[in-house]
Amino acid sequence: MRDALRVVGGNKRLLVLPLPAAVGLAGPTAGAIALELAVPSGTWVRAAVGVGNVLVLSVLGAYFSAVLIHAADDALSGRPVRLGSAYRRAARQWRVLLRWGLLGLLVNVALQMFRRALGSLLGELAATLLGELLGALWAVGSYLVLPAMVLDGVGIREATRRSTRALAESGGTVLRARWIFAVPVLLALLPALALTVLAVEAGDWPLTIAVLCAALVLVAGTAMLGATVSGVLRVRLYRATAVAAA
Repeated sequence: MRDALRVVGGNKRLLVLPLPAAVGLAGPTAGAIALELAVPSGTWVRAAVGVGNVLVLSVLGAYFSAVLIHAADDALSGRPVRLGSAYRRAARQWRVLLRWGLLGLLVNVALQMFRRALGSLLGELAATLLGELLGALWAVGSYLVLPAMVLDGVGIREATRRSTRALAESGGTVLRARWIFAVPVLLALLPALALTVLAVEAGDWPLTIAVLCAALVLVAGTAMLGATVSGVLRVRLYRATAVAAA
């Protein structure tokens, strides 16, 4: 964690990367929601639109993750961090990102079908809990798949094997790296909410607006820091496990 923070501190350009990702995903997400709402429910068109939306968002998410992976690998390797180069390298790997997006779509559809099947047998609550558990297991088990595909050009099968092997060898480290980005957000969110509530209770609207803006900046800033540190940890963990396995 300290090493990752040192790397980010020495390469402050990395902190910029989560912002374009958030903006780049916000538009398609809003468009996907609006498109689904515009199509009548219970029709094959609605289902097709939903599948298409998931695929587009999955590929876009993979693209922005690949950008951060390339930039973090440059920083960890001692090379200059050039954001334009990271974006271009990720764009050239569109076939890899498309394959990863298709796999994410298949996993998503399988989880949804699993939840529906269990919902009729065990009830909605149990089906939702089991579905969330399987989704979390997939997220952890596949954590290092995309770095392997992007950095070393291996296929999905080999990348999945490397990721599961890393999980078996250092599962605790994988779990910490996978969820570390949420820690600073939670630490910032609690005082931000408390200050906002106090400002509202005071009835001073200019103060309330000022506090709310400061809280949003604080949460957004910590979210960007957490996402960047998590990305650096992800690449470092992959490189460490790849070297150990060599």
